[in-house]
Amino acid sequence: MGGGNINTNPLFVEHGFWDMTDVWNNGNYQLQSSSSCIDQGDNLLLPQDIVDLDGDSDISEPLPVDINDTDRIKNAIVDMGAYESTSSYTPEPNESVRTIGIAIIVPDDIGPSYPPRNYSVPIPLTFNMNFQATLRVEIESASAADGTWSAWFDPDPGVIGPGEVTVNVEVRGLNVDIAQLPPGQQTVARLRIFIQPQP
Repeated sequence: MGGGNINTNPLFVEHGFWDMTDVWNNGNYQLQSSSSCIDQGDNLLLPQDIVDLDGDSDISEPLPVDINDTDRIKNAIVDMGAYESTSSYTPEPNESVRTIGIAIIVPDDIGPSYPPRNYSVPIPLTFNMNFQATLRVEIESASAADGTWSAWFDPDPGVIGPGEVTVNVEVRGLNVDIAQLPPGQQTVARLRIFIQPQP
């Protein structure tokens, strides 16, 4: 292992993944609030701001912003990686996450005047586990189409397992502006199922 690296899980918010329709989702490589990479960089290794990213006419200062255009140093010491941590996302103890991309087919002939639409779809999910668990669900927009997304279990499965169990998740997107997307199959939202083992 080279100098300046670590051999522990950096705890990214979400790794990239292939969804159920074989579409690659880039993931979110910002750091969770409990990541060991926070405040573990080297300020002396920051390059100079030679293109004046913050517009203050100082091109001799260290790089002032991260890849997300937020402050590069927040707590006196730079974080490791391309992003300075702003995340408050931390899984519950022993909780695992299953992520699913929600995709929409954008027509070839769509134009800028195409109005935002509402989408609703039931998603059956099958779990096969050797323990009891409870589930919770979250969803967020994952594209320039934006929209207001919600997801819920119907019916609420309560405690599931052990064994094979199928649950139904209702997904709804309101005012999804697919005119902002290129034609073809596009992932517009990211659904997360959190699995919490029960004693």
